[in-house]
Amino acid sequence: MAEQAQKALIAFDTDHIKRYVFATDRLKEIRGASSRLDRLNRDDMVKIAKLHGAEEVYANGGSGLFIVNVDNADTLGRAVQQAYRENTGGGASITYAILPLTDQFNGKKLTEVARIDVKSELSLLRWKLRQAKDSPPSTVALPSHPFMRPCDACGVDYAAVSPKQNEDNSEDDADISTDARYCRSCYEKRQEDRDVKSKIITGKATKDRLLWSRLIDALAQAHYCTVEEAKGITRPDSFNESILSDKSQGYLGVIYADGNSMGKMIEEKLDTLQKMQIFADRVDDAIFTAVAQGIKKTLSKPEATPRSLTPIFPFDVLLLGGDDILMVVDAAYACQLAVAIAKAFRDEMIRCDKDDKDKLLAGLDFSLSVGVLLVPIKYPFGLSREMSEAVLKAAKKEGAKRRKAATVSAKNGNIQSDDGSYINFMVVAGGSVLDYNDAYGTLHTVKLDVKDPEFYATLRPYDLATFDLLLKKIYEGKGLGRTKLHQVREAVMQLNRTTSILEAIGILRTWKPKERDFILKVMLEFNDRYHRRREGIASADTTLVQVPPVFPWFIDGTDVYRTPLLDFIELYDFVASGVQEEEGR
Repeated sequence: MAEQAQKALIAFDTDHIKRYVFATDRLKEIRGASSRLDRLNRDDMVKIAKLHGAEEVYANGGSGLFIVNVDNADTLGRAVQQAYRENTGGGASITYAILPLTDQFNGKKLTEVARIDVKSELSLLRWKLRQAKDSPPSTVALPSHPFMRPCDACGVDYAAVSPKQNEDNSEDDADISTDARYCRSCYEKRQEDRDVKSKIITGKATKDRLLWSRLIDALAQAHYCTVEEAKGITRPDSFNESILSDKSQGYLGVIYADGNSMGKMIEEKLDTLQKMQIFADRVDDAIFTAVAQGIKKTLSKPEATPRSLTPIFPFDVLLLGGDDILMVVDAAYACQLAVAIAKAFRDEMIRCDKDDKDKLLAGLDFSLSVGVLLVPIKYPFGLSREMSEAVLKAAKKEGAKRRKAATVSAKNGNIQSDDGSYINFMVVAGGSVLDYNDAYGTLHTVKLDVKDPEFYATLRPYDLATFDLLLKKIYEGKGLGRTKLHQVREAVMQLNRTTSILEAIGILRTWKPKERDFILKVMLEFNDRYHRRREGIASADTTLVQVPPVFPWFIDGTDVYRTPLLDFIELYDFVASGVQEEEGR
């Protein structure tokens, strides 16, 4: 009897995805890089794996896991690495790690070994992959000469390709001369963007499982636009007014979302290949569904306008897959879209859990944290992306702290209504601090003495329900008067108990009774909600003893003052100019 071949697990992880995708600030190169990595991950990697007799566990989100004969594992890994080098012009790379399995896996297919406990093997494989990523191969210095021309896009690598005459430059390339030359990496990105655009127009984008193919299919299932309608719609050419409406105030909204504690769940809860496969596919599918449903709920359908005879999607997706979302949209709808996506993701994961008869992923808590950056349209996108990432990190950090506190509170018998989703935002205006932490630092005081009170001019980051309430109050508060609101802002930023209260009450008295009653009601609602969340009380019927707010503050404990008014005012110009959900689109 012939000896059965030994099996091995091989894991892949793309290196420095953001460095490759955001090597330049130009939209077509960012989109092209994202689409090319998506194709290499979802399509090329799987095809190469099949050629080497490997079976797919999952391949999405920039990573992959396969089971293969140990003799073919290293050859497979090198073949995938070569495909990445060749298809990105050396701009992107991927790392792999191999773990030989014990004899109990030999001679069995994936369906047979999927239920075997491999938690320790997966843990060791992750460690080997981390070790491989931390020890990259030595690089050979590239040739250099003063007469070698750098790439006209990234300005880092040397130019190697001259574009064809029919490859027109968009407004995004206004600073590039007509005789532009590109490095191989930037040229491949631009070529990929053109190929995807062509597939959308011809309808071929629905023939595969790549990013825009799946997104168009998800938009069709959400009844936003049919597959046939998508053929006549194009994507924005650049970060300019083509994506904006008249309500945008000249601002772009950058939405950055990421799953909460996904890595921890993978390490602690997933002990079989079957669970890994279901988890990866479920999260990946839910991300696409959530984006599509959020777009359907928030944005109007693309229509031809005098400014653009071809309908343009009122959004653009820069990263999508795994548990990551990075997209741009009109600033007037960014906050609403962010909330809709987070809600839809949560609902989709709950629906999948109910449909799972075997309850293989029971007990896992799926949620998103979201960062929203509202930034002038002409602002350098590289800085916008970095700031949006900092805004997201603050939401994830605060969310983790609150979830930990909620767990302790639940053990003490209190009811929790927090669904785990948190959202944070930042508005970049003239003279704004460019670092999120520095900007947040200007919104609260630091205690210099134990007896000193603390003032927080913001409630950020928000749990999803509270942020949704803030947006609804902004909708209801149309007509309050921007001048008075910004006077209140100046009073709040005094961050003290004397002038801030005196100035704010003086402004309050100038409002009409109806407007005055509304803004006071907003304070009372947030005061009550904040204290209920703090005490872990979910029921509105429960009486909660608390100190009444002192306009413009409410009191948290004995010496901490907080207010939602600055957040209300910062978002007022954007959200109030958008279309309220109940009013239709």
